[in-house]
Amino acid sequence: MTRIALACLLGCLIATPSLARTALTANTSFYVNSSTGSDTATCGPSTTPCASPNGAMSAIANGYDYNGHTITIQLTAGQTYTAASPALAVLGLWNGVGHGNLIVDGAGTALLSASGAQDALSQLEPINQGVVVQNIHLSSPSQCGVYAQESGVLTVGANVYVQNSLYQLCAGDSGAILVLTGPIYLSGNATVGIMTNNNSEVFNDGASITISGNPSYWAFVYAFANGEYWGGAPNGTFIGTATGNKCTAVLNGVVATNGHAASLPGNVACSTASGGQVN
Repeated sequence: MTRIALACLLGCLIATPSLARTALTANTSFYVNSSTGSDTATCGPSTTPCASPNGAMSAIANGYDYNGHTITIQLTAGQTYTAASPALAVLGLWNGVGHGNLIVDGAGTALLSASGAQDALSQLEPINQGVVVQNIHLSSPSQCGVYAQESGVLTVGANVYVQNSLYQLCAGDSGAILVLTGPIYLSGNATVGIMTNNNSEVFNDGASITISGNPSYWAFVYAFANGEYWGGAPNGTFIGTATGNKCTAVLNGVVATNGHAASLPGNVACSTASGGQVN
């Protein structure tokens, strides 16, 4: 059991299969407004929004099948959603009819903030549809800004700002895949910029990543325990400066940059140990 799964068993909203489910017939948005909303089993329409991102996720997972359509969790611009558990835990869906996609949209300025030792946004369970996060700010002083795990595919899309997070972009546990398309903006001191472990992968799919404040990283890319990072010029552009190790690969971790490891942020060359590879 992962650290986040255990934390959620103790405290956050967990979806359980419902007997009465609705198969969507069109793309659908679930609205979240902390000022006017309420977390109920039927929240989500613009007239009766949910109060929290986790409330919207619970309503979706318990009551709806994608049926080949896209669901958007639409946050409200300017609002901050804070939770001691992940501010948004993306749950596995009991899709009785068809697969689909989930978009988490922060309307440009919404902030997901984890107040405890949890991630700001975490893909909590195995999922069988694509998840995209976009137009949002993320903060987790003790863990990851965004964390893909448990065999899911999570895409960090346009205008994602990760700030004040110990680890900024993370993939781990059971073959998760984190795809970076961006543009992505990283700010605040962090120990690691991109972390991948436990047979997970991070793909930099041409993302523009802007780093502000000249942070000091222990390692900008850290691949360990069979984790793999794939990227580097021309697959990704880094803007801004940082100090610290460009990358560290240990315990059979792989940092594959197509010969462009020197383009990674940092002022210390990549290092390897215990079967790690950098190329």
